[in-house]
Amino acid sequence: MHLNCSNLARIERSAQKQAKSGTENAGWYENWWEKYDAKGWTEKGAHKYGRLNEQSWWEKWGEHYDGRGSVLKWTDKWAETELGTKWGDKWEEKFFAGIGSRQGETWHVSPSGERWSRTWGEEHFGNGKVHKYGKSTTGESWDIVVDEETYYDYCQSSPEKDLLVFSRILILDRLHHLPESHPVLHDWLTVGVLT
Repeated sequence: MHLNCSNLARIERSAQKQAKSGTENAGWYENWWEKYDAKGWTEKGAHKYGRLNEQSWWEKWGEHYDGRGSVLKWTDKWAETELGTKWGDKWEEKFFAGIGSRQGETWHVSPSGERWSRTWGEEHFGNGKVHKYGKSTTGESWDIVVDEETYYDYCQSSPEKDLLVFSRILILDRLHHLPESHPVLHDWLTVGVLT
């Protein structure tokens, strides 16, 4: 944990992992991160990819919460087989105060080059109405407005709050095993820490 220029506590965690096979053309890599500040701003994400001979895949995703109710989430996945088949899927959602959008695409390419894809979207107006639309390369399409409540996670719990709750649970668990006459338990009950 460190303090930034505005003296707000900020927590950042990240990791990188990788592995490679010595006998085959195989390996994988993963990089992920989490960043939080005391005002509720949060950023999370990951980049992953792997390979086994002529097969490969990758995935990227991210989440951003501004601490005031705005949220952006996205993901992008792609894979390819040894025979040349490729496919992917990606989507994104943006929301603030019950108003926002979701959109995405799924696609597939056969080894012979035949392509298929479907795109879709949703516009959430914040009044119980949602505009849903989409189309595909097979000719299907839709464009409707439906009655539907909007749901999205507009805030992300911060690790500081989780740690505080967890540490209090550990304290209570340890104190539970002390006899009532133990001086530490008596002092904690007197000052109201456990009530």
